[in-house]
Amino acid sequence: MNSNINIKNFVSIIVFFLSLELLAQTTAYYFFPLSKCIVTKDSYVGWASYNSTRNQEEVGYGSFKLEFDEKGFRKSQTEVDGKSLFLGDSVVLSQQIPSNQTFSSLCGSINAGIDGYNTLMELRRFKRDLSSINYSKVVVFVNIYDVADEIETANHISKTWKEHHCLREEWFSEGYEKMRYKMFSDTPIGIIKESNRICEVIIPMDAIAQPLDPDYPLKTTVGTDEKLLSRWLSYFSELNNYSDGKLMVVMSPTKTQVIFRQRGNERDYINRQLEQYCKLNGIPFMDLTDYLTAYDVKDTYIDQLHFTQAGQEAVFKSINEFVGCSK
Repeated sequence: MNSNINIKNFVSIIVFFLSLELLAQTTAYYFFPLSKCIVTKDSYVGWASYNSTRNQEEVGYGSFKLEFDEKGFRKSQTEVDGKSLFLGDSVVLSQQIPSNQTFSSLCGSINAGIDGYNTLMELRRFKRDLSSINYSKVVVFVNIYDVADEIETANHISKTWKEHHCLREEWFSEGYEKMRYKMFSDTPIGIIKESNRICEVIIPMDAIAQPLDPDYPLKTTVGTDEKLLSRWLSYFSELNNYSDGKLMVVMSPTKTQVIFRQRGNERDYINRQLEQYCKLNGIPFMDLTDYLTAYDVKDTYIDQLHFTQAGQEAVFKSINEFVGCSK
């Protein structure tokens, strides 16, 4: 009899403590301030790892092969000192065009474009890998997909972390910059250790971005959260600081944006906000939208983002005076 009571008491005690543990795990994240969260070391990955992951040197288009130097610059010339550096994604890389025929090469500039990069990645890459080189100018090319990526990634992080009870929503908005470590689709963007809980968030970028869908960026950026937009705009001030005030910004429109402009519509809200921000911060800015309306998009674009050979030449002519090309 006594032994049965003891067993019941023992089981009750175990159940009680297990219940306390479960309650603690469920509610703990509501009571810890952000400063109590430990953010692991930034998972930034440089060119060598990126290149081996994406195998860019293995990709051939037509009769030519993509070639890069040790810093990830697309090979077209040997000298880098004193030249303009063109930062950007695949629009700058222009992997569909031989290196000596891209608009960066026509401009006599360094092609530092990387397929799949967004504005934050370009900022980090410049800060950590490229800022020590003596450039005459640092020209970053952006497009509306950069903002769409910012929005979609933020939404995905917030949703994922909240589902796993790792962070409260207000923590997410406060600590976003410390936590947004996404580089590739198969690497965690951030690891947050909170008390005894560890949360890893993986962004399946292929499931988020749809770069060939003409409606994707415009739909995504309609009614853009001003806090998200402000955070994206702040990257340009950081780039300007790290480049010692040598930054120039070029907005590269999508084919759809050019068509809308040709029909008499106003330039997109994002374009106008970026222009205003650059003016307020003394950063030279150029929107290619109006320049490219003079051309038939069938001649200048191969898809929503990327330019044909004729498009490369049109971009070069448009930026020549603005950048001060050396060719």
